[in-house]
Amino acid sequence: MSAFRTLRQGIALLQNGNTKEGARLVKSAVRDASLAANLRALGYIWLAETVLTQQEKIDLYNQALLVDPDNQDAQQRLGLLLTPPPPPAPPPSIPEAPITSQPPNPVYRPQGITMQNTVVAPKTNPPPMAPPPSMSTSQMIPVTIPNIPDPQQSMRSSYHIVGILDGPNGAGSGFFVAQNGILVTSRYVVGDMENLTIELDTNRQLQGRVVRSVPDMDIAFVYVEQQVNDLLPITPFPTIMDNAQLSVITHKQQMVTGRRRETGRMMKPHWFPTDIVQLPDAGGGPVFDERGYVVGMITRSISSNAAYVYGVHMAAIRRALEVFFNEMRSAPNRVYCNSCGSVSKAAGEGGYYCEVCGTIMPFAEKAPRIRRPDVTALYEENSPMRCTNCGSQAGIYLDKCLRCGKLQNPAPQQPVTF
Repeated sequence: MSAFRTLRQGIALLQNGNTKEGARLVKSAVRDASLAANLRALGYIWLAETVLTQQEKIDLYNQALLVDPDNQDAQQRLGLLLTPPPPPAPPPSIPEAPITSQPPNPVYRPQGITMQNTVVAPKTNPPPMAPPPSMSTSQMIPVTIPNIPDPQQSMRSSYHIVGILDGPNGAGSGFFVAQNGILVTSRYVVGDMENLTIELDTNRQLQGRVVRSVPDMDIAFVYVEQQVNDLLPITPFPTIMDNAQLSVITHKQQMVTGRRRETGRMMKPHWFPTDIVQLPDAGGGPVFDERGYVVGMITRSISSNAAYVYGVHMAAIRRALEVFFNEMRSAPNRVYCNSCGSVSKAAGEGGYYCEVCGTIMPFAEKAPRIRRPDVTALYEENSPMRCTNCGSQAGIYLDKCLRCGKLQNPAPQQPVTF
C-alpha cells in the first residue's frame, strides 16, 4: 500500500473515532521518506490529536516542522502551546512614567493542507500553556544544562569555534550552540562515526560524542564535557538577502569570503546558496553576515551544475536542536543510531535495532538476539494491518491481502471543508 493511501486511510479512521488503528496507519505513513514533506507534516499534526500530554504534542509538532519547516499550521499550534499565559492586569493606578512593553509574538495563521480534497488538518486549537521545563538528566546522553561553575575556574573561556580532527573526510570545524557542551557540525564531517576528537581554541583536546544528526540537512550535534561562557551571536532574521556578504571562519582561523548567490532553482528552505567554491577543511564552520551574526553553517554540499557550496540556515539548526532536546526530555535513555542519525527509544529500552531505520545497533551486532516482548510495542510488531475482506493479519502488499489476494477496501471517507 502506498504511503499516501496509508495516510489517507489512517486519517479517515481518526475522523471516525478509531484512534488506535488510525494512529498506527498514520505513524506507518510518516516514516516513509517518499511521502511529500507537507503530507508527512500533516500526519504528525494528526498524531498530535491522539496524545494526551503537552510534551507529546510539542514533540509531534516539532517533528512536523523538521520535515516541513514552513508549515504554518504546525507553527501556530506549537506557538500556542509554548505561549505563556498573559500576566494579570495591573491595578488601576496611574503610573508615574509611561511603561513600554515588548510587542506580542506574531501569531501564525493556519493555511491548511489539501490532500486531493480528502483530508485536512484537525481543527483544534490547544489552549495556551507555559513553556516546558528544562530537560531532565540523562545517563546515556547527558544533554541537561547544569549549573555553570565559578567564572574564575580554569578552562572556562569562550570556546566558540572548535576543530573535529579525526572525521572520515578529514579535519573539519564546528561551533557551540548550547552552553552545556552541545556543538553543531556537518554530518559530512562526522560521517557514521560516534566518537571523535574535538580540539578547542586553546589547543586542548577532548573526546566528543555524536548524539544526534539529520543527514537530509547535513547537521550533526556533538556533545563534549565542556561548559562555555557565551555563544556566538545568532542572526535574528529568518532569511538571508541575495548578494549579502558572507564570511566563513574555520577552527584554524582561516577565513573564506563570498556572497549569498542568487538562484532561480527551487530548494528546501533550510539551504542557502553561496558563490564559495573552495573550503580549507571538511566544512562545519559558522557563516557570518556583514553585521557579525551567525546566519548558518557551511557544508560540502554543492550545486548540481557548479562547484558552489551551500550553507544550512541557523533557524533549521536551532529547530533540529529543539527536536533533539524534546526527544530526550520525553525518553532520556535514547541511544544514537549512527546509520539514520535518530535517537532510538527502543534501543534505549534494550531493543536490538533502531525502530526508525531497522539497523542493528552496534552493541547487539555480536550478541545473541532473542525476541523481547517488553519492547515489541515500540516496534509495533504486535499490530499488523488487518485485511478489510478476510480479517487476516498476514500482511498487505501492493494493496492486496497476502492471504485472500483481494484488494483492500478504502476506509469510508467523510466530506471535509477547506
